[in-house]
Amino acid sequence: MAGEHFLTPRSIELELRRRLEAIGAHQPTFQIIRWEAGRGLVRVAHYDVRRAREAWNYQGPGTTGATLRVRTERTYGTLRKGKAWLNARRGGATGPHPPGDPS
Repeated sequence: MAGEHFLTPRSIELELRRRLEAIGAHQPTFQIIRWEAGRGLVRVAHYDVRRAREAWNYQGPGTTGATLRVRTERTYGTLRKGKAWLNARRGGATGPHPPGDPS
């Protein structure tokens, strides 16, 4: 899964976990692969993707009480495609954009 938000990697990990708990998810395992300039790539088991998307598309109070807007941008079957999306978003792609990415 890939998305954008301006938090530190540790802060976003806590927020993603908090959002999963808020919907009563069974604690799916996830790993932040890369997080930079408000954009991130998170590895999620294929059987947890639906729950993660449900939890992580959110607008409301964050852990600090300030309004927080988190959304998933894309879901990829491989990390290679997700990393290509992230590189393209920061202007570092040398090859074609991932399918469906208009940037």
